[in-house]
Amino acid sequence: MKMKQFLTLFIVLFCACNFNCFAQNHQYYVRAISHDFEPKLEHNGTSLIYKGRDEVLKDLFDTNTIYVFEKAFTNSSKSNLQRTFYVETDSSNSLDEFIVEAASFFDYGEYLGNFTAELAYHYPNDYGLTSPVTNLGLPVYLHYLDYINAAMAWDDDYTTGSSDIKIGISDGGPLFVNNLEFIGKNEILPNATNSTNPSVIGHGNGVAGIAAARGDNGHDITGVCYDCNIMMNGYGNFNRILELANAGADIINCSWGVHRTTPSPTEQECIDEIAASGTVIVAASFNLRSNSNGEVYNYDYLYYPASYNNVISVAAVAHINDLICDNIEIVGGIPIIRSPKDYVGAKVTFFNNAYDCTQPLEDQVEIYRKSTTILNNKVDILAPSGGMFSYGSYLVTGVISYQGDTGLATSNATPQVSGTVGLMKSLNNCLSFNEVESILKISSKYIGDIPANQHSYYNNKFGSGGLNTGKAVALTDALMNEYGSVAYLEDQKFSRWDFVFNGVSENIVMRNQEFKDTSTVTVTAKNVITLEEGTLLEPGSSFTNPPMDGFALFEIDPSLVISCPPTTLRQNRNPDKDTEVGLAEQLFVIYPTIVESEISITKEERTGDRIEEVKVYNMLGIEVYGFENLNHYHLTFDLSQLSTGIYIVKGLSTDNKVLFTNKIIKK
Repeated sequence: MKMKQFLTLFIVLFCACNFNCFAQNHQYYVRAISHDFEPKLEHNGTSLIYKGRDEVLKDLFDTNTIYVFEKAFTNSSKSNLQRTFYVETDSSNSLDEFIVEAASFFDYGEYLGNFTAELAYHYPNDYGLTSPVTNLGLPVYLHYLDYINAAMAWDDDYTTGSSDIKIGISDGGPLFVNNLEFIGKNEILPNATNSTNPSVIGHGNGVAGIAAARGDNGHDITGVCYDCNIMMNGYGNFNRILELANAGADIINCSWGVHRTTPSPTEQECIDEIAASGTVIVAASFNLRSNSNGEVYNYDYLYYPASYNNVISVAAVAHINDLICDNIEIVGGIPIIRSPKDYVGAKVTFFNNAYDCTQPLEDQVEIYRKSTTILNNKVDILAPSGGMFSYGSYLVTGVISYQGDTGLATSNATPQVSGTVGLMKSLNNCLSFNEVESILKISSKYIGDIPANQHSYYNNKFGSGGLNTGKAVALTDALMNEYGSVAYLEDQKFSRWDFVFNGVSENIVMRNQEFKDTSTVTVTAKNVITLEEGTLLEPGSSFTNPPMDGFALFEIDPSLVISCPPTTLRQNRNPDKDTEVGLAEQLFVIYPTIVESEISITKEERTGDRIEEVKVYNMLGIEVYGFENLNHYHLTFDLSQLSTGIYIVKGLSTDNKVLFTNKIIKK
């Protein structure tokens, strides 16, 4: 953790000067005449430039240095406030130009004063062309970092990653280990498979760069978890994933997939072993494929490992352009908008190829289906793609290029999630797979209310919504800090999945949050749980026929601590530490902790005490199951007859010594 500090935004007044100075920025409110007014703007690294067609607005932005122009009251129900924009500029006279020169757009202005601009978040010096500070990296657009709110995660109260956290890359190579983005922060496994194919080399390096390229070093780009380390063993298969886990990877990125007509129980067993060890696997749902006639043939395919249990499956979301008339292009006589923010396709088209700018555009568009990635009910979350800078290609060719914007891709979306998990584990490496997945989903951006996303092709197939790295890291931090922190579970709607939140914060607050149908949620707090306005808890509703198999459980546990139990994985990482070896000798792994039917208990090191008895207690301390005369290191029990709820599983040795005590949740 770094001490809190604020970066001061500066501008260079004269090109010939060799010094920087602090700018006194002037603030305004201006009110647009129309509710639909939203000009097309881009950031050129210093200020905003107008990219639309109106000459008056073009002149206004050309003659004034405008740093911020955004809607000021997006949550207001009042017409005047809905049309009000907040403006920051270096000019004390530009308000007159808004009201006089652009009178056809604005009917009111208000001067707020001047101030020295300060940035609340930390922006590294290689953030790209949308950076509000000087960019010393490549002159490229990294819009995806804006979309996932990365700078919030890098705030000095949170983290930029940790060298103790290793992100495993199973996506090609060799890694350019002497590149400034990777040097001194990589581990290449001894039997790594390398390629001479430029596309494979670029793929692996590009994925590694998005996840964990060194940041704030004035070079190229910044990775999401830019102070995390990289572990690489070449192009992936399931054994190579297991190899990365056993070598100590905390997260494993799989921007690849294998199509299976039916899942492999053997591969699922491999994934379960990795998840039980504490490693989080993040994998691509995969991209659409076309046959020789240009027809997509794999809309409904399941690719693996993404579609296995205990893997975070990542599909892609568009992330650059707002749905406004200034962003409409006419291509071959057909109006389209490319990379429409929060849509699950790379472009949208208009019904009957006609549009009306006096009406909301979201009611007039549909997603061009071939521009999506594979979407299915195994997808957990979306991350940005479409029009992204091709860093891997740049490292191979030296040429700046961008991913085509005719379709989205999962290879560059997946490492954004891997990097986010790296940041979360940098704060708290005790997080279980269930907790990581729960935090990612509840902090993501809800996009289910967008009409085009509700089409039957996509509805309930794009996971929880858009990745929000900043909120995920903030929630992780709040849950683990006991004093002065409040953890908010908010702004999502879930009708499925299993959620587990454990927090020692002063308060865990749920608001504007829905859990329904087959969703399950278990919140364990050390102090207080508060349910505020907008909370809807209807999982397992008896109004359905048959009743849905969902539940909501809330528990106050004053003894709750956030600490790391010993695991085989951590023992492998520190083989020379006698204390950890001793712990590993008594390690029993219980899996899964959210139980549908069977539960397995395994002692990884087949030495020492065997399991003689297993007892299962309900939360009242009443024994509901008991198994005796076992004398084994590995056992499997059928708990399908248990009713829904929280239970304690206790194991005893032959001399009645307690070997383990674990909490499980029965669905």
